[in-house]
Amino acid sequence: MKITEIAIRRPILTFMVAFAFILFGIIGVLRMPIDLFPKVELPVAVVATLYPGAGPEEVEQEVTKELEKQISTVSGVKEIASRSMENFSVITVTFDWGIDLDAATNDIRDKLDLILPQLPKEVNKPYILKFDPSMIPVMNLALIGDVDEATLTRIAEDLEARLQRVSGVGTVIRIGGVEEQVKLFINPKALYQTGITLDNLIITLKAQNLNFPIGYFNYQNEKYLLRVVGRFNDLRDIENLIIGYKNNQPIFLKDICEINWEKEEKENYVRFKGKDCIFFAVQKKPQANTVVVANNLRKEVGKIQKELPENINFLIVFDTSELIKRSINNLVNNLLLGAVLAVFILFLFLRRLGATIYVAFAIPLSLFFALFSMYLIGFSINILSISGLAIAVGMLVDCSIVVFESIYRHHELGYEPIMASQKGTEVVGTAVTASTLTTIGVFLPLLFITGILSVFFKELSLTVTFALLSSLVVALTLIPLLTSKFFRWEEKEERGIKKFFKDTYERLENFYMKIIKYALEHRKLIVLFILGLFILSLSLLAVIGFEFFPEQQIRRLEVNAEMPIGTNLYTADKAISELEKYIMEKYENDLDGIVTQIGGAASIYQTIAQDIKTSSGVITLVLKREKKGRIKELEEDIRKKAKEIPGLKVRVASTRGYVQFAGVGGNNLNIEIYGDDLENARELTKKIISAIETIPYLVDLKGSLEEAEPEIQFVVDRNKAILYGLTPYQIGYALRTKMVGEVATKYRTGGKEYEIILKLKREDIDDIRNIENIFVNSQFGQVLLKDIAEIRLAKAPGVIEHKNTQRVATITGNVVGQSLGRVAMKVKNIIDKLDKPIGFSIKITGAYEEMVKSYRDLFFAILIAIILVYMIMSAQFESFLYPFVIMFTVPLAIIGVIFILFITNTTFSLISGIGVLVLVGIVVNNGIVYVDYVNQLIRKEG
Repeated sequence: MKITEIAIRRPILTFMVAFAFILFGIIGVLRMPIDLFPKVELPVAVVATLYPGAGPEEVEQEVTKELEKQISTVSGVKEIASRSMENFSVITVTFDWGIDLDAATNDIRDKLDLILPQLPKEVNKPYILKFDPSMIPVMNLALIGDVDEATLTRIAEDLEARLQRVSGVGTVIRIGGVEEQVKLFINPKALYQTGITLDNLIITLKAQNLNFPIGYFNYQNEKYLLRVVGRFNDLRDIENLIIGYKNNQPIFLKDICEINWEKEEKENYVRFKGKDCIFFAVQKKPQANTVVVANNLRKEVGKIQKELPENINFLIVFDTSELIKRSINNLVNNLLLGAVLAVFILFLFLRRLGATIYVAFAIPLSLFFALFSMYLIGFSINILSISGLAIAVGMLVDCSIVVFESIYRHHELGYEPIMASQKGTEVVGTAVTASTLTTIGVFLPLLFITGILSVFFKELSLTVTFALLSSLVVALTLIPLLTSKFFRWEEKEERGIKKFFKDTYERLENFYMKIIKYALEHRKLIVLFILGLFILSLSLLAVIGFEFFPEQQIRRLEVNAEMPIGTNLYTADKAISELEKYIMEKYENDLDGIVTQIGGAASIYQTIAQDIKTSSGVITLVLKREKKGRIKELEEDIRKKAKEIPGLKVRVASTRGYVQFAGVGGNNLNIEIYGDDLENARELTKKIISAIETIPYLVDLKGSLEEAEPEIQFVVDRNKAILYGLTPYQIGYALRTKMVGEVATKYRTGGKEYEIILKLKREDIDDIRNIENIFVNSQFGQVLLKDIAEIRLAKAPGVIEHKNTQRVATITGNVVGQSLGRVAMKVKNIIDKLDKPIGFSIKITGAYEEMVKSYRDLFFAILIAIILVYMIMSAQFESFLYPFVIMFTVPLAIIGVIFILFITNTTFSLISGIGVLVLVGIVVNNGIVYVDYVNQLIRKEG
């Protein structure tokens, strides 16, 4: 072959090219970022809209539906899912893969701008957020100290600012602590006597607390800035503010309000190892590297801890970079171990150290070439790219072995070293090229898989391709060069261990010849035997079962705990803390940390990601590395203990982070119930849960409409309200101000801003009778609430979900100890037998739906791979028959795969399917070389 002749004729050039690739590979490794998964831009955007004081049905009808109509007209939208909750609308928009997400979100923004003027004026401007893996916290931190909560909060505010300034940090989310507010508690009787309305009071407070810019003024050759200074300087300014006159006497704010510094109402509790704390979740910037940002944060946390008092600790709870570094290190170790084993086995068969070294040289050279190629096209060092190298490492010497054996055989026929190298390489060059192309060919279909999996397997496929192509080049150039110039051809008498391996090899060879001879003499029997094995192996798939991704042993476990809807924060905390204490006492020696958050979401990110209410909480457990094997035992024990706590329900999941964030992985099974009538949907939800909760291995069942949320309704008598010139909006606004509170204005002091809240005292609204006697201002004077509205106790849905603008109720559950596919089929069989109301439909989704789609794509990829492999072999042999014969090795590989899975009690997963795909290209390699050599012998011997 021409390339072989050039390599032998110009050895210095060949060596320099080889060393250049090693050098550039090292440079690539040093410069490539390290991450857990490849960089990916998810085609998902979220539209979050705040509607203060509105219930789920109002949010759905007045906000969510209107926004959905506009969003559905944006091009490239694949799916729209929404949740309408108290005060909040969250719409998740999924686009087609490959779309320009920046352009798409701009289109959404333009469409929403058209509808905003038509929404209620209390609705805030929608917040549009692009889903990005950088939203996953790089590091979680906890601030704990033997100080009061207000002091700890002030320290936390300073630390938040310092963390925000760390290089690569995007957002710092602070959870816990308490803010101080200026509370203006209204005296209803005093307010009534003054005749001042709440609207006028709020307008006065805002107008009086103001610094007003006027402009510029030139005076005596100098330019002066003009502004009116009228902000409150201290509480006395607020107390002595004149808000009106009565009988020519000024009315001061302190005459109708009690003015106090108070802590804001508690919305959540946060604890670390049972102690109250302030929790930090630190996110990186989209382009920043996780490991680098985490290292920067560790340095800053170390500095902060040295500066804090001894009774205050700033602790790292969870560091994502540790998982990344540990995963990459494990893969690299496996890669190196695989390389060592490959070289060792190579030596056992070659029995020559020099030959082994020459052939084994293909491994590092090919790996460095692949790493350099990865660097050029912008890949990172992640578990998929390293997995690609680990998969390829055992195949990198295949071509070199065949070439070396051919060269050695031609030397034994009497050729000189240089001619033997050229002739030997030429004889097998076409075969090894074809075998390499068949192996590479099976990875090409992976590039046609749609969705998140295409992004993941793209790096794996291209990494293997780079490595195999470079191994082919090494086999056709470096191996002939080394054998022709440096290999010692003299035969020495083999003794000791070498003789033992030689004799063993010859015995194996003789045994193999007997098997071949028997197979040729009993062809029908062998074919029937293999066919029987193949059928038997396929039948074992029903026993093995199917799942999406194999279970992972990780250190982090999340327990979502929930009390009945409507439970107040104090009661929920009491129940969840009982479970928390049980875990801490029993598993104290197994845990590195335990973080408990109870109550409302601390940020927009949590509102989007989780349905957190005052009645629910999340307990996050971080196990010690050596204890992560106990995670299943821990999950079962937590579920068992939760059943002993009245009213408490838990959902336990150990699979979290990027994989589920990206929409893949996990073992959850969701059931979606489509229908408009909420009451029918609620009853159907209960019926389904009752029917499937008896299925073993299906746990943590929860329905989105299973429970209704208690509410107090103020039903306005329109006829009476009109007599006073009142509308439902005016009544609702007055009630919200008095009962919940209204931010009238803000007070600045000491460089910090505090809210001034206007509301009634708790004792004035602690009973229905007191609420009935609340005065509402009208243009004809003040009127009692009970005279214009009826108060009712009722129940309403806590959340209303939509899928593609249609109402949907969701049942979620987790599958443990059994394959996801098998449990999903049992659920489907039960659901099919249930009676459904007219207009309702049911669909099984979640990880099961993603699994079905992924398997469909995978089987398509395997089919395309088989066709590609056949086409490559047909082109090589110029025959349709020989490739057809070689393809019979594929069923044999499938037999081996299924039996190994059965023996090791391993479920067939998507990763197993990728293994089958790779085998399609590997198992034909020996057949290609064998058939090619047989054809050469036939042509040679006539």
